[in-house]
Amino acid sequence: MSMSYVTTKCQVQRLQLCRETGTQDAVLAYAKTTEALDTAHLSGPEQQHYKTFGHDRRRQSFLWGRYAAKVAVQALLPEQRFPQIDIQSGVFGQPILNVAQPLGVSISHTTSAVMALCYPLTQPMGIDIEERNRGTQNAIQSQLTDKELALIAEIKGNDDDLARLAFSSKEALSKILQTGMMTPFKGLALSQITQPHPAQLHALFERFHQYQVIAWHSSDLCGAIVLPKKTQISGQKGLPFTSLPWPG
Repeated sequence: MSMSYVTTKCQVQRLQLCRETGTQDAVLAYAKTTEALDTAHLSGPEQQHYKTFGHDRRRQSFLWGRYAAKVAVQALLPEQRFPQIDIQSGVFGQPILNVAQPLGVSISHTTSAVMALCYPLTQPMGIDIEERNRGTQNAIQSQLTDKELALIAEIKGNDDDLARLAFSSKEALSKILQTGMMTPFKGLALSQITQPHPAQLHALFERFHQYQVIAWHSSDLCGAIVLPKKTQISGQKGLPFTSLPWPG
C-alpha cells in the first residue's frame, strides 16, 4: 500500500514494488528548492565534497539533492540520522549510498525543484524531472529518433510535453546505467509509447528490453521513473501514485 505525507521541506511517497517473488518498498521525496539550506544534514565526507564547489548555486543544488535523498532513505531506515547517511559521488557524478542495507538512490534537479528516489538494489531504478515550460524544445527533439517522433505524433496531446517526457525517460534510464549524458541518447531509444492517462505515458525501450518507464507531467514539471519491466508499482492502473501530491 502506498502512503504519502509531508515533512518540513519535502513531500514523501512510499511505493510498493510488486513482483511474483514478493514485494519491496521504495520511497520518493520531492521539494521546491526556494529556500537556502545549511550543511547540518551532511556527513563528514559530504561536508568535504561540498567545500569543493565554487558557486553558491551548485552548492545549494548539492545540499538539496542530498537532503531529499536522505529524507527518502530515512523513510526506509528510520533509525538513521541524516549525518549518518553518507552519499558519495562516483567518478561520473552518480550518487552512491553508503549504508549497511542494499539500497540505492537516484536524484534529479531542476532550477526550482528536486526529487529523489530510494530503492532496493535488487530492483534498479532511475528518476528524472524536467521543467515543463523551459525553452529547450529544439535541443530535446534533437535527442529523439525519427521513430520516437513518429510515436509521439500518434498520441493525442501536446507534442512538446510528449517529447519532454520521452527525453526524461531516457535521462532516467541513463542513471540506471550510470552513464548520464555521456551516452548518446539515441542509443536509449524508446520502442513503444502508450498513454494510459492524459498526464501519463508508459514506454518500453528498443535495446533495454528489461526496463519500462512511467512518465508524467504536472502543471510545471515533467518526470519519469524507469524500473524493471516485470515490476508493478502500487497504483499503476490508471494514473500511478494517485495519493502523491505531484508538483504543480
